[in-house]
This record gives sequence, C-alpha cells and structure tokens, in this order.
Amino acid sequence: MTSSAVEQPFTNLIHSRFLMLLSEALTLMGNVETAEFALRCVSGIDCLFNDVEVGGIRFSCVNGLLVGRFEVVNEDPEVTAKLLLSALSLVSGCGFETYCVSVNSCMVNIPIGTSVTISPGQAPEQMNIPTTHIPITIRVSVGKTIDLDKGMLNKAVELMGGLRNALRSPNPNKRRVVDSLLRVVKWWVSGSLDEDPLDRFLKFFIAFEMLASLIKHKEKSKKGKNEDHKEKSSDSWAEEFCNDYGLICEFEGMRVNRIRNLIMHEPGKERDQAEEIARKHADEFGQEVFKAIRRALSEELGISMDQINNRQP
Repeated sequence: MTSSAVEQPFTNLIHSRFLMLLSEALTLMGNVETAEFALRCVSGIDCLFNDVEVGGIRFSCVNGLLVGRFEVVNEDPEVTAKLLLSALSLVSGCGFETYCVSVNSCMVNIPIGTSVTISPGQAPEQMNIPTTHIPITIRVSVGKTIDLDKGMLNKAVELMGGLRNALRSPNPNKRRVVDSLLRVVKWWVSGSLDEDPLDRFLKFFIAFEMLASLIKHKEKSKKGKNEDHKEKSSDSWAEEFCNDYGLICEFEGMRVNRIRNLIMHEPGKERDQAEEIARKHADEFGQEVFKAIRRALSEELGISMDQINNRQP
C-alpha cells in the first residue's frame, strides 16, 4: 500500500471535520441577532451620558427610558434584560422594570407631539393611543430622579455578570439559592414600583418573608437535620431575622409580621390601624428589606455590595 493511499483517509477526515466546523460557524453567525431593551425606573432617570458601550451593551437614554442594544446568539434577550434590571435596582436603589424587549426595536407607537404620563406599574398595552412611529415620552414623578452615569452602568453590568455566572454554576444548590434571591429582588422591585403604599408594604413583606425563609433553610442545612428542631412561635422568626440582620422591623410599636397578619386576616379596628401604619412606613420598611437583600447577595456571590452600591433607596 502506498503512502498516499494511507494518507487519503486521514486527509478526508480532516477535510470533513473542517467542513463541519465551518458549517457550525456559519450557522452560529446566521443566528446572531441585535436585540434591544428599554428599562424604566420608578423615580425617573436623568442620564449623564449620551451614548456609551459597557460590557458589550450599547446604552442610550430616550425620553426617560434606558435603552440597551446588544448582540444575542441563540439566547433569549429577555434573560439579559431581566438580569440587568435586577442589577441596576440593587446598584441604584431604585426599582427598575422592563418596558420593552425586542429583537428589532423598542419604539412605541404614539401621536407626534403627545406626551404620555404612565403611572408606575401600568402596562403599555393598557394605553389606547393613536399611532405614529416615535419613541414614547415617559414622565414618572415618584421619588427623586436618579442620576445614571457610566460608573453606575459599569457596576450594574459587573453585578449582572456575577449573577449570570452563579446561575450557570455547576453547583445546583448555588443555582437554586441565587435564583431564589433574584425572585426576592423581583418582589422588592414590584413593591417599589407600586404607587399604592399599602400594596407596596405587602409586596415588601413578601420579599422579606421569602428572604427570611431562604436564609433559615440555608442555616438549617448547615446545622444538620438533628439540630434546631424546636417549634418556634409564629412571630419569633421575624424577630430573629431582624436581629441577625440589624433591621428595623417594628413601627409604632407593631412588628411588621403582626401588621401584615392584621391586614390579611383581622377585619375591624385593628386592621384599620395596621393599614394606617403600613401606609405611613412602607418605604422605611422597603429600605430595611433592601439592605437585607444586598447583604444576602453579598454573602452568596462573595462580593461586597457596598462597593457597587451608589445610592440608598
């Protein structure tokens, strides 16, 4: 057998492999799309930049919305948008929400010369407006407008990367915990976006209770199943959690879990009193929950949230 006859199968194998890799590369390139998202903050955004790229995302501000454009390959752009809004919320102390995510453009149809005021939490589909292709003007007057600069975007994108890496961790428990913490963030953001102070308090409490439950579960798993089996009173978990995390969880002599329980289960004068306290102190309670979320994420991700936080809510 000649040497050329021996080499031919090997050459064919290399050629076949090359064609396969080339085909995969072309397929991958064919699936590259430019996605766009628009995020809004409950208190409004004052952009201190015109157009900037951070972490592969091109940011700009359009009529009070933060718009980002980036390339996606076989990935849902909504995943990136949701991670970024969580990171921005944690960095800025202002609840961000997704206004639009699209593989084309986040332009909204409204008449020329029309300004539209949208209350926090109102969905775009709730608007009944004639159509012309220009960006929508959003005016939200809840709280102080945040100054958004490149430094804040850098910190948010850095935190987003840490969250994404944790969600892709080979450790299933880490993935579960971080996913649960992001659900807590989602409830806190939902509370901060709600214009009704009573509903805001209740949503903050959901985040508070979920976080306390998650941390307690982690502590039990560390201690082992044979420890800490004592049944505790219905109120002690909240007191213990608040003490451990240094949180203010009592307003006008009433603990937050007592306030919540009266609102949900006790019609009458006590409920009225609890609702009044909740309305007055919703934002204070939200700040305490925010601090706890940041601490929990710091411990789970192994980073200092103080170094990436610019502003308290």
